[in-house]
Amino acid sequence: MAKQQQDSIKRRIFQGFETLLTQIPFSKITVQMIADQAHIHRNTVYLHFTDKHDLLAQFLDHQLRTYQLNASELQRHPFQTIAQSYAATMAQKFIKQVSDTEFIQGSTDAFCRAIIRTNDGVTAYQILGKISAVQIWAKYNQQPFDVFRDYQKFDHMINGGQFPKT
Repeated sequence: MAKQQQDSIKRRIFQGFETLLTQIPFSKITVQMIADQAHIHRNTVYLHFTDKHDLLAQFLDHQLRTYQLNASELQRHPFQTIAQSYAATMAQKFIKQVSDTEFIQGSTDAFCRAIIRTNDGVTAYQILGKISAVQIWAKYNQQPFDVFRDYQKFDHMINGGQFPKT
């Protein structure tokens, strides 16, 4: 019975948190707001999560587990696969989060964990290496690319082995 009760509370926290994510940027959400939305005491949130970042990580992991990442597609077209899974699991719900850097970082971390979870060690790190190379290139060259909008360009860079001249 205790496990069922704990699962029920965690679901309420996730539901309350999801509601807040549709309304408020993650960086502005507090643990007290999450507790109020879930109709529980603030300390109860801390019984299940170390802080709001831990809650975000577990919440996003839960969201991504419902979307089965295709390992072979992830190898061939990592950015397209990530963009499609994001669109399927989160895009419409979390439109308020598109410019919140804390949420974007949490999402990036969640996708990295999903890649590691769905691939063997070497393959996962090869995929992560390719993704990191493109992200570093874009940042270093101050390219205004968006992973979720320009995924075809990024996949072309990885598969063609050529980066555009800047």
